[in-house]
Amino acid sequence: MAILSQYLASYDLNDIQASYESKENGQWISPKECEEFGKEDDNFIFALLNEGQFCHKWSDSLSQYLAIKYDLNDEGRSRTMGDPLFQKTGFEIATASISKQYFNFTPPHPVDRNLIKKYGIETFLGHWLPYAALPNMVDDGEFQHFREELFTALNEQMPYICEAINRDYLRLELNGLINGNKAPARFREKIKELQDSNDKLYRIWSKREVFPLPYDISNRERIRDTFISLN
Repeated sequence: MAILSQYLASYDLNDIQASYESKENGQWISPKECEEFGKEDDNFIFALLNEGQFCHKWSDSLSQYLAIKYDLNDEGRSRTMGDPLFQKTGFEIATASISKQYFNFTPPHPVDRNLIKKYGIETFLGHWLPYAALPNMVDDGEFQHFREELFTALNEQMPYICEAINRDYLRLELNGLINGNKAPARFREKIKELQDSNDKLYRIWSKREVFPLPYDISNRERIRDTFISLN
């Protein structure tokens, strides 16, 4: 039986024995006991699940994330239906707010390699994928190309975007439809968040997030439920 371990990549029992004997502390299972592992053993299940990660699909888009929302006051909410101020200026109308997209950009999407269909196993956490398939999910060069194009376009459009946001903000405020809105500053905050978090930016672009098993062996029942769904 192969020994699943993130620390020792070997099938040789002599190597495993030597590694075991070199550790003076910690809780270890003797190599002699390895043959006793079975499919129902919690340690085996946990080790097997940790030989891959889970891929969760996201529906958030860049345009949705960068859209600016204006919270309406009572007067604003009463005028959303049929008012030309909202109808002719590109606002999306919700119950208590309106929003608008100011950034014009078509992101280059990652190449779909169908790895989830080929290697993924669907679970309630998302599709489980073995580590061997994960490096090929999205080419890092593709993501870096998207990142460079995005922030180049943002730098070019930023003066016009800020001018448009301020113009809409002042118009809504003068018409008594909003109170103390922070929309003009919020757009720059969102850009800063994307610059500081590659994980967030990657998730928005690729429409997915990859993460390891989110609990440890003390949660045996949840681990077992996940493992059963892989069979």
